[in-house]
Amino acid sequence: MPQPGDCEIHVWDIDLDAVSDGAAVLSHDERMRAARFRFDVHRARFVAGRAALRTILASYVGLAPAEIAFEYNRFGKPELAGGTRLRFNASHSSGRQLIAIACGREVGVDLERVRADFAFEDIVRRFFPPEERAAVSDAESFFSTWTRREAFLKATGQGLSGLRTAVPPSWTVANLDAGEGWAAAIAVKGGECRVIRRVFSI
Repeated sequence: MPQPGDCEIHVWDIDLDAVSDGAAVLSHDERMRAARFRFDVHRARFVAGRAALRTILASYVGLAPAEIAFEYNRFGKPELAGGTRLRFNASHSSGRQLIAIACGREVGVDLERVRADFAFEDIVRRFFPPEERAAVSDAESFFSTWTRREAFLKATGQGLSGLRTAVPPSWTVANLDAGEGWAAAIAVKGGECRVIRRVFSI
């Protein structure tokens, strides 16, 4: 798989419930994490998500999925071991996962199922800056704004406290079309990039 160009982001869309069992490619730590899930559906989706991530990353760097190794920055954000320029981020919600791949740029992605009955008002008051509070009037606008914020936080590795921080001008944050009933966004360090969508299946 050719790596993204300097002004490209690859976004992979995965139906976690359609991924065949990928436990064989997981690390020991990942299998231990999977075993701690109480419900089978959550365990299966975790395994599918990690297997998909490993398979996709392996296709870019020329390794077998089981050979992919991760290291973590000071915020706990995973990176590929070995000093590669490839950057990635993943987000999952309700059996669906998005994985964003960039080269030489930090990248973050967020995906949320839009819930019309979600009580968002307190979150908006506590964490959104004034200019964003005024733009949130219903669940759809909330999740649209929330995913942009989350994508940036995931790209930088910050916690919820970063929700109050304005996105620096050196970053580009934009919503993605994820289909009816979904909200998604991507954040990338630097100027705008062309988003190339891909669908994953194994």
